[in-house]
Amino acid sequence: MPAEFIRNASDALSIFEQQFQSAVDVAIRNATLILRLPVGVSPKKAVKVLPIISDLGESVLSDRQVVIPLGDLEKDKPQSVLVELMIDPRPAGLFRIAQAELSYDVPIANLVGEKMRDDIKVTFTMDANQSAAVNAEVMNFAEKANAHRLVTRVLDEYKRTGKSTTRLAPNVTRVLDEETQAALEQINQGQQISQEQVKSIGNKTRKLTQRLDDIVP
Repeated sequence: MPAEFIRNASDALSIFEQQFQSAVDVAIRNATLILRLPVGVSPKKAVKVLPIISDLGESVLSDRQVVIPLGDLEKDKPQSVLVELMIDPRPAGLFRIAQAELSYDVPIANLVGEKMRDDIKVTFTMDANQSAAVNAEVMNFAEKANAHRLVTRVLDEYKRTGKSTTRLAPNVTRVLDEETQAALEQINQGQQISQEQVKSIGNKTRKLTQRLDDIVP
């Protein structure tokens, strides 16, 4: 499980209890998600967005598939992955753009190497109104994953140089809390922030998707 930034010593016990409960709640182990892609579809990026945001990097991508180790899955705590694909133009109609396979073990049932598969299909259309429609939850994940990426860039540059040349647009800062916005504005103005603030911002922005109360309509 990911490391937690403990801002106050008094929080240590509660964080330990949460992580212990997470270990107890594991229902599935060794889960791996594989996306197999047909000709004309190629992967561009994969980002885990639940339970925390984490860029999975180039190592999970290849020409015709995406392989994502999910590890242990807790009951009632779903994991979500956002995968960006490049798709060649298609005529109007329903097309399969990937086959998803999930492999996993269920220790309590003595099951090892279980697999389930499903096709991922997309409808292509020439209708401008239909093509403009978006999935609000997916767009929310994408927006917050992008905010995390850009804030991480600001923090990395600040840690290296003591300043940042990256300016965040309003559509990025609007998903951040006021404390984070204020600290980033200090950096933009050439002021210094504490290492504790740097760690706190990084910790909060990777958890942005745990709060989906501002879904884009």
